[in-house]
Amino acid sequence: MNGSRGRIFPMTVVGALCATASPIVAQETVESLSKRVAELEAKLPKESSGEAVKWSDLSALGSRFKLYGYLRVDTIWDDSRANNTQLPAYIRSEDPTAPAGFRAASNSSDFNIHPKLTRVGLDFTGPKLESLNGAQVLGKLETDFYNATATESREALRIRVAYLQLKWESFSLYGGQMWDVISPLFPVVNPDLVMWGAGNLADRRPQIRGEWVTAMGDAKLTTTGMVGSTGAVDAQDLDANTYRDGDQSAQPTLQARVGWKRPVGEKKANLEFGAWVHHANEETDKPIGTNRNFSSSAYGIDVQVPLYQDAVWFKGEFWHGRNLDDVRGGILQGINTAGDEIRAQGGFAEVGWKVTARTAVHAGYSWDDPNNDDLIVSASNAPRSRNSVAYGAVTWDFKPIYFGLHYLRWTTGYEGFEKGDDNRLQFFAQYSF
Repeated sequence: MNGSRGRIFPMTVVGALCATASPIVAQETVESLSKRVAELEAKLPKESSGEAVKWSDLSALGSRFKLYGYLRVDTIWDDSRANNTQLPAYIRSEDPTAPAGFRAASNSSDFNIHPKLTRVGLDFTGPKLESLNGAQVLGKLETDFYNATATESREALRIRVAYLQLKWESFSLYGGQMWDVISPLFPVVNPDLVMWGAGNLADRRPQIRGEWVTAMGDAKLTTTGMVGSTGAVDAQDLDANTYRDGDQSAQPTLQARVGWKRPVGEKKANLEFGAWVHHANEETDKPIGTNRNFSSSAYGIDVQVPLYQDAVWFKGEFWHGRNLDDVRGGILQGINTAGDEIRAQGGFAEVGWKVTARTAVHAGYSWDDPNNDDLIVSASNAPRSRNSVAYGAVTWDFKPIYFGLHYLRWTTGYEGFEKGDDNRLQFFAQYSF
């Protein structure tokens, strides 16, 4: 029924009642039915604005939500063998004398196609709670299909982030699964594993987080702190007692970051700097080498600089630490067989150029460099001594369709064995909604 027909029928009923009822009864009936008609019409789509009922208008307990995400397909070709065709963190050694779990035949090319980066998310907006000093209730649930337990034709849903937020004017409190506080930037390439183990730190983990934003003229100073789950990423259990070593330490992962951001130039592109620290502990029931207690620590900086308005920019991160496999550092190596923490340093640097309104090009370099003194070679172990990736990318944005072509020249060095080299091409098509 359209809007005009919806009004004719109830008003006809009102007229008939007026003709047959007493004046007092008729007046009461008219007022009652007119009020009901107004209530029903208020729930119909607005003809004057052309608006329709939106998903975000459906709510429970005073909450609204917005659906977002994208449908995506990725095609990948490698001319040498990575540790994983979809989630590469390093290239296998091409040394025939390397241990079996670390080597691959020379020039073992691979091809893969998958939709696992397809993403669906919900942004929730709840009421303001006067009982909590006017806190705004917010939340986010975001999923994709990168579930390691699923087969290629039976991909399974996976939680990326799922958290609630209480937001006041300058302070926010979060609880749930979120990104780490440290290392907030990502290289444009390798979206499957965002260069983890090859120069980029951090992942997602369950946590409680606080964030304070202070205005400084047209700049903003943001201070963030987090208490999170240790072992959420690597699930490390060195003594094989079925308990994660991070849980056994009875101490959480602690992270903090201070960031400064200011818009510059006519296009108001953001200039941003950040400094951050990370600390965690792990403990085993049985000694590993001579140690049962292990510390994980890191410090680093992140930077984003507009080089020319919003058309040319630089971004990068640089870090140093030890025992970093739970935050994706040290080429995913944390503790050696002697029970010593593996030290490492790394980062990435990237330049981007928006050539046209639809086309952008990117070039960068990423590296992860463990200390060789902490690497122990054995008959069953070929420790990775350096990961380095030189890369380039071209993207085409035809909203809502988005295309990308990435090239990575990837080299992984090994202590005591020959390196592994790979030329990797990745093309994707994405429909955002």
